[in-house]
Amino acid sequence: MITLSASLVLRPTWIGFLVEPHDAASLRRIFQTCSCLWGGVYNPIIPICDALPDAWRDRHPVLDLSPKDLAKGYVDFFEPDVLVETQQGLAASVGITVSDLDFGHPRVVALDTFVETGDQRDFDLPFGTDVFYIYKDLYEREFKFVPRHQRRVAILASDTVDASFVEASFGGFPTSGPLAPLS
Repeated sequence: MITLSASLVLRPTWIGFLVEPHDAASLRRIFQTCSCLWGGVYNPIIPICDALPDAWRDRHPVLDLSPKDLAKGYVDFFEPDVLVETQQGLAASVGITVSDLDFGHPRVVALDTFVETGDQRDFDLPFGTDVFYIYKDLYEREFKFVPRHQRRVAILASDTVDASFVEASFGGFPTSGPLAPLS
């Protein structure tokens, strides 16, 4: 008799977000979306720009890359499973071909399509897994009962001047759309 053994390792879907570095509104949406995804902290944010920002060139004078090469380097290094572009055409501008994955799912989707607003009861992300079931399990195991020692949980306000920094550092939840109830 032949014995066969195997191990299965689950990992989250790696989603690369293509964004212009100066688009603060899209960056906040990306931070909020990643806060609602299982493994969202591992999703790379890939800058797509016409010229490298002065701060990047001044700080790293040996950095002699074109913006297109920089974006391709991010994609090659992180190897995202799918790409989400904040503006139409960002993937094509750096030479990423728009192809389909298995079963007809596109490899490049728009951010609006990724978190499109529809019926919140039937909402499902096109890629990845939201953190609802993780929070539900955590509640059932940890927060459902009165603890012996009080836990301290910080909920940071998202309407301050520093909201972008707070969301980039600690995460944040969307205030509207289908992912808003996760907060």
